[in-house]
Amino acid sequence: MLILVILVPAVAMATLAVVLRRRLAGLSLMTWLGWLLVGAGLPVLAGQLLSLSFSGAVEAEIARCETAGGADCGDPAVLLIFPLVGGLSGALGWIAGAITARLGGGRNEQ
Repeated sequence: MLILVILVPAVAMATLAVVLRRRLAGLSLMTWLGWLLVGAGLPVLAGQLLSLSFSGAVEAEIARCETAGGADCGDPAVLLIFPLVGGLSGALGWIAGAITARLGGGRNEQ
């Protein structure tokens, strides 16, 4: 499961950067750096907001588990980790795709 949480956002964001490679390669350095930061920041922000939205349910599950005696609870906090990891891997995928687009010069290699 964790491998999917890592691979899917990374591949999706790298693919997006490669699809936009002509536009990214044509930007000035400072504009490209701005898009690099925005493209990397949005998946991280989305992961943080999603994790924050899950925090109430995780807190309720932990409280329910504690009142039941703490037996067979598992680890409900793992639910908070997946969106954060997905956001970070999406950001790294975007960075990798944007750098290859910049270094490749926007060539269409087919």
